[in-house]
Amino acid sequence: MKILFFVHSLRRGGAEKLLLQIASHLLRKGHEVMVVQAVDCNEYTEVEYSDIKKVSLIKTEEYKWPYIFPKLSQQFKKINQEYAPDLICAFTPIMVIIAAFAGVKNKFIHVIQGYGSVARDTSIKQRLYKLLDKISMYLLNYDVIVPTASLKEAFLSYIHTDSSKVRVIASGIDSINLQPNNNIEFTDKLIITMLGTVYKQKGQRYAVDALKELKILNPGLEVSILIIGSGSDLLFIQDKIKKLGLGDSISLLGRRDDAFDLVANSHIFWHLSESEGMPLVIMEAMALGVPAIGFNVRGVNDIIDHGIDGYLASHKDMKAIANYTNSLILDKDNYKKFRINARTKIDQKYTIDNMLINYENHFIKSIQN
Repeated sequence: MKILFFVHSLRRGGAEKLLLQIASHLLRKGHEVMVVQAVDCNEYTEVEYSDIKKVSLIKTEEYKWPYIFPKLSQQFKKINQEYAPDLICAFTPIMVIIAAFAGVKNKFIHVIQGYGSVARDTSIKQRLYKLLDKISMYLLNYDVIVPTASLKEAFLSYIHTDSSKVRVIASGIDSINLQPNNNIEFTDKLIITMLGTVYKQKGQRYAVDALKELKILNPGLEVSILIIGSGSDLLFIQDKIKKLGLGDSISLLGRRDDAFDLVANSHIFWHLSESEGMPLVIMEAMALGVPAIGFNVRGVNDIIDHGIDGYLASHKDMKAIANYTNSLILDKDNYKKFRINARTKIDQKYTIDNMLINYENHFIKSIQN
């Protein structure tokens, strides 16, 4: 089996990591793989991904959207003709459009990991993208892979295609290398972690408001919130922390190589995103035995079972986030149950081995049909 993966760039992100995990697995199983980036940006330098063949269509400084579109289409058409893959697998919505207008006729799969590509608003720009998405579906007649049933429903509502063309393959994580810290105990200081790209939609800014509510609810509680990651919302959060005088309680750590160690040594994981596809960071926290608290929104509520391994609050209900956090740390027996339940769920439902096998089998079946 010969597969070409097509992505905007290999920046640090959940979809990009998933792509490399699948590509690495396929190489180990004897398949031929190539990753094509539209833009030359590879932030994954790990040895485990070094054997994957990677090519780029343009340099980062050349990327001037939408003027670069014709060149990207031409370059992709050329590479596809030379490589002649059995299957093209795209991980970025705009790459699907580029492939469609490049006139490729290969078997094609679009892997969708989030709601951003199926939740176009009513602006002129988004209406245009929706039109291009529908044209691309017609030209490529592609199949789709999504991580959850709710995202499948959202895609079918967006494109209105045959449901048989959309396959649900749950994401998985390498839980073997994510082991809980069984010595973690709550004494007089609560440690809360948040992990991910820091921008408005991911909701790290709401941690400041939730902390305010938590301090009102339990004024004697010492709280330390560790926000791990970098992104465009950092300056806004810094300013908000400063204005409210919460610098002693919230730390913006940026990207950290020891991110999982920090999470493993925390008591609770907050994930206050507006919506998700299937959030790997929540799954990773749960694998580490850290109960997660988030908003009751798509994607997040696909992972957290309310009252069993975490809690779900209404969107932007900071009082509820604070209440759930406080109640969890006050009931040590329940807290231990949540930790065990979180890890057990990952081991039973969301292992990386099952995910990779499901992807490989689906690719083979798609090529054979």
